[in-house]
Amino acid sequence: MNKATVKALRWLVRVIVSVGLIAWLLWHADLGRLVAKISDLHLGWFLLAVLIKGSGILAGIVRWQLMLRGQEIRMKLANLGGAYLVGRFFGSFLPSTIGLDAYRTYYAAVRSRLVAKTVAVTVVEKVIGLLALSTLALVALPFGARMLNEKAMWLLGLGLCAPILIAALMLARPTWFHTIAAWLNKRENRFSGGLAHMSEAVARFGTQKGRIGIAILLGLIIHGATSAMYLATARAVGANIAATEILFVGPLMIAATLVPISIAGIGVREGVFVFFLVSVGVATEQAVLLGFLGFLAGEVFSLIGGLWWALAPSVRPEDDHRLGEVVMRTATWLKGGNQTCKENAQ
Repeated sequence: MNKATVKALRWLVRVIVSVGLIAWLLWHADLGRLVAKISDLHLGWFLLAVLIKGSGILAGIVRWQLMLRGQEIRMKLANLGGAYLVGRFFGSFLPSTIGLDAYRTYYAAVRSRLVAKTVAVTVVEKVIGLLALSTLALVALPFGARMLNEKAMWLLGLGLCAPILIAALMLARPTWFHTIAAWLNKRENRFSGGLAHMSEAVARFGTQKGRIGIAILLGLIIHGATSAMYLATARAVGANIAATEILFVGPLMIAATLVPISIAGIGVREGVFVFFLVSVGVATEQAVLLGFLGFLAGEVFSLIGGLWWALAPSVRPEDDHRLGEVVMRTATWLKGGNQTCKENAQ
């Protein structure tokens, strides 16, 4: 079986998962009541959800610029913001955050010509995101008392401690990456050399504790805004549930959609809300709808990213790049099959 066939099968599986989950949820919902809930939506609450999501996205853009500056890469916030939204646009058709992370990393690598450093920024941002998300979930754990039994709560709590500990150690012990870089350099090949450069760039953040602290705070805002957005969508559909319980489910839902088994988390997101909220008296129709509204609130900014792509060459890796060309180049670059960008001399 060739690579193209394997790739096509993976896409097919993800489409089947998304479509299958949505079909299963709708099968167990009262379609008449679902239509009624849609017609009774409180538009004001939905618009508030869009604004809350926007605040989280802005925090993500600011963090990206902050971390790039930690590697002495300076770019205008407006250009980074446009590239970030374009990445969200690509991510609408891809699993997890692959589209966003791949596009913005590729953009910064091409624009700066500093591949290892831009990849290092993305790696550290993912570690910070893991720490922030796990911390939020652990803090909100007591709010899930009505949804999980005591044993499940303890197991979940212990499970959340693991990524927090791992992420904290990685951020607190940058010398590990110097050791990794030294070991890779001894292997004396092009691939290990590239990884060594990236490891050295990651280790560079070890002397920037203040920058890392601000980045963690911004990470809490990013994921906190997503959870808070679902407070607004819950009110939009008239779901009678405590705000604290939504804050408990929010981080768990985010973690579930990070698993690349569906397209943009469709189906998984709604399924998580149904699983938790139905157990505390929320109707299936409301749980499905509040989850899907959260997806739509984010898609507002993804569509802006698509429009920005068409109007502003500065958000493309290179001004004359066309959409299809960038998609193909990004995919090739990620596979390491073609060095589109060259790392500047140290």
